[in-house]
Amino acid sequence: MEMNKLKLATILFLAMAGVSEGAILVTFTPPVLIGAPGTSVSFSGTLQNLSTVTEFINGDNFSFPLMPGALDDSPFLNNAPLALNAMQTSGLFQFFIINIPIGQASGIYPGTFTVLGNGDSNSQNVVGTGAFGLTVAPASTVPEPGTASLLAAGLFFFLRKFRSAIL
Repeated sequence: MEMNKLKLATILFLAMAGVSEGAILVTFTPPVLIGAPGTSVSFSGTLQNLSTVTEFINGDNFSFPLMPGALDDSPFLNNAPLALNAMQTSGLFQFFIINIPIGQASGIYPGTFTVLGNGDSNSQNVVGTGAFGLTVAPASTVPEPGTASLLAAGLFFFLRKFRSAIL
């Protein structure tokens, strides 16, 4: 039942994921990623200038519900084009990395990523916003295969060595 709720929430989120405001269309490829606590996921996407003038890309802002520092936006600052000409689309590039904290509760975490810029290289106006989501998978309670094998081998040798004392 819980997985059906997660699937439904993911479908609803995907329906909203293409929403953008401003002259720049922000598209994530894919808009929703899945990760487990203690791992990292990387969001990539494109920017498309929908206006008839050059738009400068000067920075970003984001809203995301995980603990502060979980989202690293330095890839966007390093990879985004300085500007997009009228009707130009960037190539696919990495926007940010999310480091999922150990112990993070499973669920769907929606976020928004805002691109700042405008008509010159100093502007900090909102020129585009895109939606993204992270599905944190439940932590596995099944031991890793190597751990289970090691425990089984230890039990086997223990029983073999002390079988006469047990019987």
